[in-house]
Amino acid sequence: MLNYDSYSCISSGANHAIYIGLPSREFEIKKEPRNTFHDYRKQGNYGEILKGLDKRVAELRIAFNEHQKAHRAVTNFGDDMADVTKLYARAREFYEAEDYEQAVELFEELALLGHIAACCDLGVCYEMGYGVEEDCVKAVRLYRKAALSGHADAQYNLGLCYEFGQGTLKNLEKAAKWYSAAAEQGIEEAAERLERLE
Repeated sequence: MLNYDSYSCISSGANHAIYIGLPSREFEIKKEPRNTFHDYRKQGNYGEILKGLDKRVAELRIAFNEHQKAHRAVTNFGDDMADVTKLYARAREFYEAEDYEQAVELFEELALLGHIAACCDLGVCYEMGYGVEEDCVKAVRLYRKAALSGHADAQYNLGLCYEFGQGTLKNLEKAAKWYSAAAEQGIEEAAERLERLE
């Protein structure tokens, strides 16, 4: 038990002390329930929480970096589609000459501007490891973005990824869906693969 009778407080800048008399009170020290934080740590969930936070921070950093790149790209080209078309032609020249690092740099800039063909080409670079470290998951994400916008080659490539489980879970139903979409736009290979699946 703790007894408190009074306490004093000297105000800053004042030349007198303030005394406050308090009636004697008894304070009982009670044992509090175990802290939830320690419960999580004890149960092994603490590490999972930290991993989740680290993952979210990493995702936000990536999103912020992409936002900055997109801002620079828009600043450089604005709405001038003639410049964008020239830039894509230049990127394709680098790609055909197998100067993949230069090609990837331009494809990434164009992809941030929403250039669908550049998204597909960049997906190929990530899938094959041309000019960048191979990353099939990122390739699928790029293919999907272009495929949803109606790019035939991206639809075919996405179908292949689903058929063979490359960069995503194998899903023959989705593979058929994207092969069908590509075949409707005249991709003969897509029509052939669709027949094999059926």
